[in-house]
Amino acid sequence: MNIKSLHPIPKDRKLRVAAYARISNDKEVLETSLAEQIKNYTSLIVQNPNWEFAGIYPDNGKSGSDAIHRKEFIAMIENARLGLIDIILVKSVSRFARNLIDLLELVREFRLKGIEIYFEEQEVSSLDVKADQMITVCAKFAEEELFTVSENVKWRYEKNKKEGKYSLPPNLYGYRTINGQIIVAPDEAKWVKTIYSMCLDGYGSSLIIRYLKENQVPSPTGKASWGHNTICSILRNEKYVGDCLIQKTFKTVVGKKWSNKNRGEDDMVLVRNGHTPIIDRETWDRVQAILDERC
Repeated sequence: MNIKSLHPIPKDRKLRVAAYARISNDKEVLETSLAEQIKNYTSLIVQNPNWEFAGIYPDNGKSGSDAIHRKEFIAMIENARLGLIDIILVKSVSRFARNLIDLLELVREFRLKGIEIYFEEQEVSSLDVKADQMITVCAKFAEEELFTVSENVKWRYEKNKKEGKYSLPPNLYGYRTINGQIIVAPDEAKWVKTIYSMCLDGYGSSLIIRYLKENQVPSPTGKASWGHNTICSILRNEKYVGDCLIQKTFKTVVGKKWSNKNRGEDDMVLVRNGHTPIIDRETWDRVQAILDERC
Protein backbone atom coordinates (compact mmCIF):
# COMPACT_ATOMS: atom_id res chain seq x y z
CA MET A 1 0.00 0.00 0.00
CA ASN A 2 1.48 3.35 -1.04
CA ILE A 3 0.31 6.08 1.33
CA LYS A 4 0.83 9.56 -0.09
CA SER A 5 0.42 11.42 3.17
CA LEU A 6 0.46 15.23 3.12
CA HIS A 7 0.98 15.52 6.87
CA PRO A 8 4.30 17.23 7.74
CA ILE A 9 6.60 15.15 9.95
CA PRO A 10 7.32 16.86 13.30
CA LYS A 11 10.99 17.35 14.17
CA ASP A 12 10.62 16.26 17.78
CA ARG A 13 8.44 13.15 17.46
CA LYS A 14 6.89 10.59 15.14
CA LEU A 15 3.45 10.94 13.58
CA ARG A 16 0.75 9.12 15.55
CA VAL A 17 -1.09 6.99 12.99
CA ALA A 18 -4.30 5.03 13.51
CA ALA A 19 -6.53 3.08 11.15
CA TYR A 20 -10.26 2.52 10.91
CA ALA A 21 -11.46 -0.89 9.72
CA ARG A 22 -15.05 -1.90 9.05
CA ILE A 23 -17.06 -4.58 7.33
CA SER A 24 -20.75 -4.01 6.82
CA ASN A 25 -23.81 -6.25 6.65
CA ASP A 26 -25.54 -4.02 4.11
CA LYS A 27 -23.76 -5.86 1.29
CA GLU A 28 -24.43 -9.49 0.42
CA VAL A 29 -20.73 -10.20 -0.13
CA LEU A 30 -18.44 -8.81 2.53
CA GLU A 31 -15.15 -7.31 1.46
CA THR A 32 -11.78 -8.06 3.03
CA SER A 33 -12.21 -9.71 6.41
CA LEU A 34 -11.89 -7.52 9.48
CA ALA A 35 -8.98 -9.58 10.80
CA GLU A 36 -7.10 -9.11 7.52
CA GLN A 37 -7.70 -5.37 7.53
CA ILE A 38 -6.40 -5.11 11.10
CA LYS A 39 -3.30 -7.19 10.23
CA ASN A 40 -2.50 -5.16 7.10
CA TYR A 41 -2.90 -1.77 8.76
CA THR A 42 -0.92 -2.79 11.85
CA SER A 43 1.96 -4.00 9.68
CA LEU A 44 1.85 -0.87 7.53
CA ILE A 45 2.03 1.48 10.51
CA VAL A 46 4.71 -0.26 12.59
CA GLN A 47 7.02 -0.67 9.58
CA ASN A 48 7.11 3.05 8.83
CA PRO A 49 10.05 4.64 10.72
CA ASN A 50 8.30 8.02 10.83
CA TRP A 51 5.09 6.66 12.34
CA GLU A 52 4.00 5.69 15.82
CA PHE A 53 1.21 3.11 16.22
CA ALA A 54 -1.91 4.87 17.55
CA GLY A 55 -4.32 1.94 17.36
CA ILE A 56 -6.70 0.11 15.05
CA TYR A 57 -10.40 0.84 15.48
CA PRO A 58 -12.53 -2.00 14.04
CA ASP A 59 -16.34 -2.05 13.70
CA ASN A 60 -17.82 -5.42 12.71
CA GLY A 61 -21.10 -5.57 10.80
CA LYS A 62 -21.97 -1.88 11.22
CA SER A 63 -23.56 0.35 8.62
CA GLY A 64 -21.71 3.43 7.46
CA SER A 65 -24.92 5.45 7.24
CA ASP A 66 -25.09 6.20 10.96
CA ALA A 67 -22.11 6.67 13.28
CA ILE A 68 -24.12 6.32 16.48
CA HIS A 69 -23.85 2.51 16.46
CA ARG A 70 -20.16 2.46 15.47
CA LYS A 71 -18.51 2.51 18.90
CA GLU A 72 -14.95 2.14 17.63
CA PHE A 73 -15.48 4.92 15.09
CA ILE A 74 -16.76 7.27 17.80
CA ALA A 75 -13.83 6.37 20.08
CA MET A 76 -11.36 7.07 17.28
CA ILE A 77 -12.90 10.46 16.48
CA GLU A 78 -12.84 11.47 20.14
CA ASN A 79 -9.19 10.43 20.50
CA ALA A 80 -8.31 12.45 17.41
CA ARG A 81 -10.07 15.47 18.89
CA LEU A 82 -8.07 14.98 22.09
CA GLY A 83 -4.88 15.27 20.04
CA LEU A 84 -3.87 11.59 20.27
CA ILE A 85 -3.97 10.91 16.51
CA ASP A 86 -2.29 12.75 13.61
CA ILE A 87 -3.32 10.50 10.70
CA ILE A 88 -6.28 8.16 10.21
CA LEU A 89 -5.96 5.50 7.52
CA VAL A 90 -9.13 4.01 6.02
CA LYS A 91 -9.84 1.78 3.03
CA SER A 92 -12.29 4.09 1.26
CA VAL A 93 -14.71 6.99 1.65
CA SER A 94 -17.65 4.57 1.91
CA ARG A 95 -15.89 2.60 4.68
CA PHE A 96 -15.44 5.81 6.67
CA ALA A 97 -18.96 7.23 6.25
CA ARG A 98 -21.87 7.30 3.81
CA ASN A 99 -23.55 10.38 5.23
CA LEU A 100 -22.27 13.17 3.00
CA ILE A 101 -22.93 16.10 5.33
CA ASP A 102 -21.38 14.43 8.38
CA LEU A 103 -18.36 13.32 6.36
CA LEU A 104 -17.59 16.77 4.94
CA GLU A 105 -18.06 18.46 8.32
CA LEU A 106 -15.62 16.01 9.91
CA VAL A 107 -13.07 16.37 7.09
CA ARG A 108 -13.12 20.18 7.41
CA GLU A 109 -13.00 20.08 11.22
CA PHE A 110 -9.98 17.80 11.20
CA ARG A 111 -8.26 19.83 8.48
CA LEU A 112 -8.39 22.93 10.69
CA LYS A 113 -6.85 20.88 13.52
CA GLY A 114 -4.16 19.43 11.27
CA ILE A 115 -5.53 15.88 11.45
CA GLU A 116 -5.30 13.92 8.22
CA ILE A 117 -7.71 11.24 6.95
CA TYR A 118 -6.18 9.19 4.16
CA PHE A 119 -8.56 7.25 1.90
CA GLU A 120 -6.57 4.35 0.50
CA GLU A 121 -8.83 3.36 -2.41
CA GLN A 122 -9.16 6.92 -3.74
CA GLU A 123 -5.51 7.80 -2.88
CA VAL A 124 -6.78 11.04 -1.40
CA SER A 125 -5.69 13.02 1.65
CA SER A 126 -8.22 15.15 3.49
CA LEU A 127 -5.53 17.80 3.96
CA ASP A 128 -5.77 18.50 0.22
CA VAL A 129 -8.51 21.14 -0.21
CA LYS A 130 -8.83 20.17 -3.88
CA ALA A 131 -9.80 16.65 -2.77
CA ASP A 132 -13.12 17.84 -1.34
CA GLN A 133 -14.79 17.47 -4.73
CA MET A 134 -13.64 13.86 -5.13
CA ILE A 135 -14.64 13.02 -1.53
CA THR A 136 -18.06 14.55 -2.18
CA VAL A 137 -18.56 12.52 -5.36
CA CYS A 138 -17.48 9.28 -3.67
CA ALA A 139 -19.67 9.90 -0.64
CA LYS A 140 -22.65 10.76 -2.85
CA PHE A 141 -22.13 7.57 -4.82
CA ALA A 142 -21.95 5.59 -1.58
CA GLU A 143 -25.21 7.19 -0.39
CA GLU A 144 -26.94 6.25 -3.64
CA GLU A 145 -25.54 2.73 -3.45
CA LEU A 146 -26.91 2.37 0.08
CA PHE A 147 -30.32 3.60 -1.08
CA THR A 148 -30.36 1.10 -3.96
CA VAL A 149 -29.36 -1.80 -1.70
CA SER A 150 -31.99 -0.79 0.86
CA GLU A 151 -34.70 -0.55 -1.80
CA ASN A 152 -33.77 -4.00 -3.15
CA VAL A 153 -33.91 -5.46 0.35
CA LYS A 154 -37.28 -3.80 0.94
CA TRP A 155 -38.65 -5.13 -2.36
CA ARG A 156 -37.48 -8.66 -1.54
CA TYR A 157 -38.95 -8.40 1.96
CA GLU A 158 -42.33 -7.23 0.62
CA LYS A 159 -42.34 -10.05 -1.94
CA ASN A 160 -41.60 -12.64 0.73
CA LYS A 161 -44.26 -11.14 2.99
CA LYS A 162 -46.94 -11.51 0.32
CA GLU A 163 -45.87 -15.11 -0.26
CA GLY A 164 -45.81 -15.86 3.47
CA LYS A 165 -42.06 -16.47 3.51
CA TYR A 166 -40.04 -15.42 6.53
CA SER A 167 -36.98 -16.15 8.65
CA LEU A 168 -36.67 -16.11 12.41
CA PRO A 169 -34.30 -13.74 14.24
CA PRO A 170 -30.90 -15.45 14.56
CA ASN A 171 -30.92 -14.99 18.35
CA LEU A 172 -34.48 -16.25 19.00
CA TYR A 173 -34.34 -18.42 22.12
CA GLY A 174 -35.35 -22.02 21.42
CA TYR A 175 -34.68 -22.02 17.68
CA ARG A 176 -31.79 -22.20 15.23
CA THR A 177 -31.78 -21.64 11.47
CA ILE A 178 -29.54 -24.10 9.63
CA ASN A 179 -29.26 -23.96 5.82
CA GLY A 180 -32.48 -21.97 5.70
CA GLN A 181 -34.36 -24.53 7.81
CA ILE A 182 -35.87 -23.49 11.16
CA ILE A 183 -34.85 -26.09 13.75
CA VAL A 184 -35.93 -26.42 17.38
CA ALA A 185 -33.03 -26.20 19.88
CA PRO A 186 -33.99 -28.89 22.45
CA ASP A 187 -31.84 -27.58 25.33
CA GLU A 188 -33.54 -24.18 25.14
CA ALA A 189 -36.99 -25.38 24.06
CA LYS A 190 -37.45 -27.33 27.32
CA TRP A 191 -37.09 -24.09 29.28
CA VAL A 192 -39.55 -22.31 27.01
CA LYS A 193 -42.03 -25.07 27.85
CA THR A 194 -41.19 -24.67 31.55
CA ILE A 195 -41.90 -20.93 31.39
CA TYR A 196 -45.28 -21.53 29.77
CA SER A 197 -46.11 -24.33 32.22
CA MET A 198 -45.28 -22.15 35.23
CA CYS A 199 -47.42 -19.35 33.83
CA LEU A 200 -50.35 -21.79 33.55
CA ASP A 201 -49.77 -22.80 37.18
CA GLY A 202 -50.17 -19.18 38.26
CA TYR A 203 -46.52 -18.17 38.69
CA GLY A 204 -45.59 -14.60 37.87
CA SER A 205 -42.41 -13.49 36.13
CA SER A 206 -40.55 -12.89 39.44
CA LEU A 207 -41.03 -16.50 40.56
CA ILE A 208 -40.21 -17.83 37.09
CA ILE A 209 -36.99 -15.81 37.08
CA ARG A 210 -36.09 -17.14 40.54
CA TYR A 211 -36.70 -20.72 39.40
CA LEU A 212 -34.53 -20.30 36.30
CA LYS A 213 -31.73 -18.76 38.38
CA GLU A 214 -31.88 -21.58 40.94
CA ASN A 215 -31.51 -24.07 38.09
CA GLN A 216 -28.61 -22.06 36.64
CA VAL A 217 -30.34 -21.50 33.30
CA PRO A 218 -28.54 -18.73 31.37
CA SER A 219 -30.71 -16.07 29.77
CA PRO A 220 -30.95 -15.75 25.95
CA THR A 221 -28.08 -13.24 26.12
CA GLY A 222 -25.98 -15.55 28.30
CA LYS A 223 -26.51 -13.69 31.57
CA ALA A 224 -27.02 -15.48 34.89
CA SER A 225 -30.31 -13.72 35.58
CA TRP A 226 -33.36 -13.27 33.36
CA GLY A 227 -35.28 -10.02 32.96
CA HIS A 228 -39.02 -9.50 33.34
CA ASN A 229 -39.27 -8.21 29.77
CA THR A 230 -37.57 -11.35 28.47
CA ILE A 231 -40.10 -13.62 30.23
CA CYS A 232 -42.99 -11.52 28.93
CA SER A 233 -41.54 -11.52 25.42
CA ILE A 234 -41.30 -15.32 25.37
CA LEU A 235 -44.87 -15.71 26.67
CA ARG A 236 -46.22 -13.28 24.06
CA ASN A 237 -44.15 -14.39 21.07
CA GLU A 238 -46.37 -16.16 18.53
CA LYS A 239 -43.35 -17.86 17.01
CA TYR A 240 -43.35 -20.44 19.83
CA VAL A 241 -46.71 -21.77 18.62
CA GLY A 242 -45.41 -22.06 15.05
CA ASP A 243 -46.85 -18.79 13.75
CA CYS A 244 -45.09 -15.67 12.53
CA LEU A 245 -46.46 -12.13 12.39
CA ILE A 246 -44.56 -10.43 9.58
CA GLN A 247 -43.92 -6.67 9.60
CA LYS A 248 -44.06 -5.98 13.34
CA THR A 249 -41.68 -3.08 12.72
CA PHE A 250 -40.87 -0.76 9.84
CA LYS A 251 -38.15 1.72 8.89
CA THR A 252 -38.84 5.34 8.11
CA VAL A 253 -35.31 6.23 6.99
CA VAL A 254 -33.36 4.30 4.36
CA GLY A 255 -30.15 2.76 5.69
CA LYS A 256 -30.96 3.17 9.37
CA LYS A 257 -30.56 0.08 11.55
CA TRP A 258 -33.28 0.98 14.01
CA SER A 259 -36.97 0.37 13.31
CA ASN A 260 -40.27 1.71 14.60
CA LYS A 261 -43.04 -0.46 16.01
CA ASN A 262 -45.73 -0.99 13.39
CA ARG A 263 -48.97 0.47 14.74
CA GLY A 264 -50.88 0.19 11.50
CA GLU A 265 -48.52 2.19 9.29
CA ASP A 266 -47.85 -0.93 7.18
CA ASP A 267 -49.74 -4.14 6.46
CA MET A 268 -48.94 -7.11 8.69
CA VAL A 269 -49.29 -10.73 7.63
CA LEU A 270 -49.85 -13.62 10.07
CA VAL A 271 -48.48 -16.94 8.84
CA ARG A 272 -49.95 -19.82 10.84
CA ASN A 273 -48.17 -23.14 11.35
CA GLY A 274 -45.18 -22.00 9.29
CA HIS A 275 -42.55 -23.81 11.36
CA THR A 276 -42.27 -26.43 14.10
CA PRO A 277 -43.95 -25.18 17.30
CA ILE A 278 -42.46 -25.52 20.77
CA ILE A 279 -45.79 -24.79 22.48
CA ASP A 280 -49.07 -26.44 21.48
CA ARG A 281 -51.97 -24.24 20.40
CA GLU A 282 -54.14 -24.94 23.45
CA THR A 283 -51.37 -23.99 25.89
CA TRP A 284 -50.59 -20.87 23.88
CA ASP A 285 -54.22 -19.70 23.89
CA ARG A 286 -54.60 -20.31 27.64
CA VAL A 287 -51.41 -18.40 28.42
CA GLN A 288 -52.53 -15.44 26.30
CA ALA A 289 -55.86 -15.39 28.14
CA ILE A 290 -54.04 -15.36 31.51
CA LEU A 291 -51.75 -12.52 30.42
CA ASP A 292 -54.69 -10.52 29.05
CA GLU A 293 -56.54 -10.95 32.34
CA ARG A 294 -53.51 -9.80 34.34
CA CYS A 295 -53.16 -6.73 32.17
